Amino acid sequence: MDDKQQIIRIYRQENQAMVEKDLPILKKILSDDMHLIHMTGYDQTKQEWLEQIESEQMRYFLSEEEAIKEIQIEGNHASFIGQNKVDARIYSSRNTWNLEMKMIFEKKAGAWVIVRQEVSMY
Repeated sequence: MDDKQQIIRIYRQENQAMVEKDLPILKKILSDDMHLIHMTGYDQTKQEWLEQIESEQMRYFLSEEEAIKEIQIEGNHASFIGQNKVDARIYSSRNTWNLEMKMIFEKKAGAWVIVRQEVSMY
């Protein structure tokens, strides 16, 4: 499996793991220093995001891939843009959003991990 295929696989794993509340998979594919920038601008650490998934403050019901827009790989760094339709309850509000995820990956110890994610609407 080449780097591009690995990055796409990790993107898909993350979306599936969010819905399935599979914290071990998320812990594996997210760098310990990962930051998630929400569409509100809120900057959330990996630890806080996983805690909120576990407590269901953030509950994902569906994440349906609509498009992979871009993948750029340079050495041990990569950028990725994907679009998904996401049905989620964030805190007390449930909605379905068309979300674009801009992601930064880094290859650490031979494995790609997500180091940064920025969410916006499309």
